[in-house]
Amino acid sequence: MFRTQGYHNTSVADISASCGLLKGSLYHYFPSKQGLAEAALEKYIAESWDRIFWIAYQDDTSPQERLRQFCNAVSDYLVVGGGAV
Repeated sequence: MFRTQGYHNTSVADISASCGLLKGSLYHYFPSKQGLAEAALEKYIAESWDRIFWIAYQDDTSPQERLRQFCNAVSDYLVVGGGAV
């Protein structure tokens, strides 16, 4: 929801309703909306590394091949995989 509506336009009530949870349930795991957003961003960054950025560090392929693989991975992740902003 942060991605589609923006941080300021998304409330904890919106998130909990979309998940089918009570608002208090989210506060059990996250101290605030900011804490929830930070956790979501950390997950997004970790997933991006796992799916995309590791390619840049492959030593067994040429720079041109790494760039090609990187571009394909970005396309797959953002366009096909629904990770687009």
